[in-house]
Amino acid sequence: MKFKMLMAAVLLLSGCSDELTLVFKKDVDLQEKALQEIRESLDGVARINHYEWHAQTKGFLQQPALTIKFKAVDGNDNYSVAQVSELLVGQFSYSEKDVSITRTITEDREEFLEKMGVETGQKFTTNLYWGRAKANVFYTEESSRLFGGRDNRFVDRNFFCAIEVPMEDALPSVSFSYASDNPNPIFAQLMKNMVLEAKNETTIDGLPVNEGWENLEIDNDRKVAFIMFEYLGEMNNQVDLVSTSTPNNVSKRDCLDAMKEKLGSTLYGVLGEVSAMDNVLTVGEPTN
Repeated sequence: MKFKMLMAAVLLLSGCSDELTLVFKKDVDLQEKALQEIRESLDGVARINHYEWHAQTKGFLQQPALTIKFKAVDGNDNYSVAQVSELLVGQFSYSEKDVSITRTITEDREEFLEKMGVETGQKFTTNLYWGRAKANVFYTEESSRLFGGRDNRFVDRNFFCAIEVPMEDALPSVSFSYASDNPNPIFAQLMKNMVLEAKNETTIDGLPVNEGWENLEIDNDRKVAFIMFEYLGEMNNQVDLVSTSTPNNVSKRDCLDAMKEKLGSTLYGVLGEVSAMDNVLTVGEPTN
């Protein structure tokens, strides 16, 4: 009987832990720092006694997540799971960044301005969905063959360290070809690759730094902006022998480290060093 009473007392004192799952916007590469941030945010309220990093599945999407088990600290008479959840949401919730890209027309040649239907000094701005920006090794690709010759196509790939970020709206094109103006198909074919570009300046606003990249490229068809950093080199292959390797085997990690060192910033976590801060999408009960 005494043994049973003792066991009951131990269970009563230990109690059951409460659980919450934090779902993150970006992969957390600084997991120890993230856990320390969360522990410090709950100081005087609750004590974490167990945790598990995992992926949470939502439809076809897998998101990084952390499930914590915790108990009230002694002296916290107002303890509740809702109190812990509110603290975590208030401290770590992700906020969309106000980043935009602007193209300013600096061209002063009337022929170009009339061709594009714009004016010197005209500005065009669109928002960037910075929360969906991705840094990686990217390439531009050009296919070519000898005019009128055999169909021996080759692919030239120019590789870059770059950041790809979706745009809310397309920006007006600043390039055009005279090929579209000529009804002669032979002339049009010869002029197809002779693309002219009007003078312009493209800038990004809203980032922690406003310089350090080599160039900005706009893909209006996909509504995507590329922030180009380091040129890595060119690879040339036949179409059916295209290699997926990169010049000098440069990896994504190499690019991220080089960009981060050059900028002195992670650009809101796009270049890594992501913890819990400004990264939590939801806080709720575990789903599995």
